[in-house]
Amino acid sequence: TDDGPGPIDDGNDGCYDPTIHECDCSIASEDDCPQGMVWTSGCASCAPTDDGPGPIDDGNDGCYDPTIHECDCSIASEDDCPQGMVWTSGCASCAPTDDGPGP
Repeated sequence: TDDGPGPIDDGNDGCYDPTIHECDCSIASEDDCPQGMVWTSGCASCAPTDDGPGPIDDGNDGCYDPTIHECDCSIASEDDCPQGMVWTSGCASCAPTDDGPGP
């Protein structure tokens, strides 16, 4: 958009539970997503694998903000990841580059 980056739409639908910071990939539609949970197309853990849907563990740690669907790679540990955000090892945007650690 013209007003800055928008939410990530990686095409991996799921029903996000902010109380436990996890996506429930077994819920098939927004209509079935219970109140208090958030339907999103940014559930990396719901990405299909060769064995079907499952969590992505690409080894790139980061603190995921489900409200903006982005990882904060500057947060160094799960203990430092603020409440409301999710520590995950599935932050592709935090992958190291030739210049060192990710953004």
